[in-house]
Amino acid sequence: MSTYRVATLNAQSRFEGDGDAAVEAIARRVLASRPAATAGTPAQSVSPSQVDVTLPPYNADPTGARDSREAIQDAIDAVAARGGGTVYIPAGTYRVEDPYIELKGFVLVRGAGMNATQIIAQPRKPVTGEAAQDKVGVFHTGSWRKRKQDGTMLRFGVTDLMIRSHRSGTQIQAPLAGVYGVLFNTDLGKNPADPDCVATLNFIEVWGMEVGIAIIGIDDQAMKCFGLKVRHSTEAGLIVGKPPGHPEGEAGAADNKFFGADIGGSNQGGGDHAGIEIYTSQTKFTNSTSWYTHSNTTVEKLYCLEGGKSDLEMGGPKNPNRAAQKNGAGWYIAATKCTFTGCEAQENGGHGFVIRYGDNTLVGCRGESSSYAPTQANATAKNKAADFYICDAGAGHTLITSCTAALVRPSEGGARWGFYVEGWVNNLDISHCTTVGIPNPPGAEQPVRVWRELGDNVYVQVDKFTKSTRPKEVAKAPPVKTYAVVPVEGITAEGKRSYVAVDPTTGSGFLRLEMTCTKDFAEGEVIANLQAEAPVPVFAVSGLASKGSVWIPQDSREVRHSGAATAGAKIQATVPAFFKLT
Repeated sequence: MSTYRVATLNAQSRFEGDGDAAVEAIARRVLASRPAATAGTPAQSVSPSQVDVTLPPYNADPTGARDSREAIQDAIDAVAARGGGTVYIPAGTYRVEDPYIELKGFVLVRGAGMNATQIIAQPRKPVTGEAAQDKVGVFHTGSWRKRKQDGTMLRFGVTDLMIRSHRSGTQIQAPLAGVYGVLFNTDLGKNPADPDCVATLNFIEVWGMEVGIAIIGIDDQAMKCFGLKVRHSTEAGLIVGKPPGHPEGEAGAADNKFFGADIGGSNQGGGDHAGIEIYTSQTKFTNSTSWYTHSNTTVEKLYCLEGGKSDLEMGGPKNPNRAAQKNGAGWYIAATKCTFTGCEAQENGGHGFVIRYGDNTLVGCRGESSSYAPTQANATAKNKAADFYICDAGAGHTLITSCTAALVRPSEGGARWGFYVEGWVNNLDISHCTTVGIPNPPGAEQPVRVWRELGDNVYVQVDKFTKSTRPKEVAKAPPVKTYAVVPVEGITAEGKRSYVAVDPTTGSGFLRLEMTCTKDFAEGEVIANLQAEAPVPVFAVSGLASKGSVWIPQDSREVRHSGAATAGAKIQATVPAFFKLT
């Protein structure tokens, strides 16, 4: 049998082994097909618009031994100067230091995958004054307090990599103070070429930051984000839109869509933060989860209670400190016109979903084991939260359908309420929802809390619990029942034209006859009988027929004829009557 030695390259870049000249010829043709290097482009680059940061002239260090921030930034700047393209960060570990990496318009930073390319962020350099109040992103446009205003900031992005704090490895590292994994705060200015940045943010994993990902710029819109994963944040895991009190105003970053987001272990600091916080309209989430958000709060703050009242007594909180309600929540929805499909809040220390404002839709969502013991640091607040908490202002035109509230591990605790609706709400629809395993709270007949005073157009249906302030629907009248009239011998009926019709709700009805005599009948003889199932008349009834008259005695099913009834005579009659109902 013949043997072959695998072809390899020698020091002179010549093939050795049995790869022979044919293999070398193929390889040479492939190399020759690459575009020639242009001025300012590394010869190893595939094209001027696609560069590898580990190759000259950038020479990023994939071992993490030295800082690669400048190398990566230089590559981004160079590609941006040539009109845009892709900056590729191969598999490896890349140390980056403050001021981290600024993204540029039309430049996509791409790694080799979340498990292959790791960006290891180092702590911020010491800052004082106003700068100390600001937050920065490892990948960023602008900062938390200051937007990046640039009309060319279109179609930028980052994808397929992991961002971690301090060092690589399997151990969880302490979150970096003042540092976000990704921070977009973009403003295209007046009359931009496109009204939206349409940035790319896909398959990014962030560990150990103050906030995992924040998308807040006024023009950070029209994004479709796939596969975002955030773990172990000091505050929120994911923020969409500027929250109340932001120095640049509120909202921004509207009309973005998220698919398969997985946000866990947020709010390690125990402050007033949720796993996912949404402050802007027309945000859509599909098949996304916020879980294991930590909390350190009280029942009074969770429900905005005052004056020693309990969550059973309070109709609608007047306490202005609404921010405290999101402490440890899975989702905090302080926006309108948002849609959540197949999303989950699981094992969070606070509420599962907090719906602060109205005109939102939740379909097929699941709240599970809220106020979970391992994530709620305050013992008094364990087993006290709600899987779905709907604020009074959050009810208007909100639809919650086919959603589930569940208790999975009773030994670890869970929600006190499956669905909690504040008082005086209007235009709320909760339907086809269910609770699983949640015991009835003391003093309640079900784990559903709806205040006794509700506004207009409210409908709540969870399992067998139903409460509504909608105008009562007019009950559909049951169909009129008919019963056959059976002729006696000597009478023939015309098809099915002889019968009794009765309204089963009122007992009103009539007798209809269309018969022909085949023999003579004497005065008062029985000519037919109502079928056995037919009701009997309340009073004796009679009516004129085409020949003589017909009548039915009280409490009888016998139909009798008065007057001449000779052979060949046709008896036709319609006689109103009231019948007894059983």
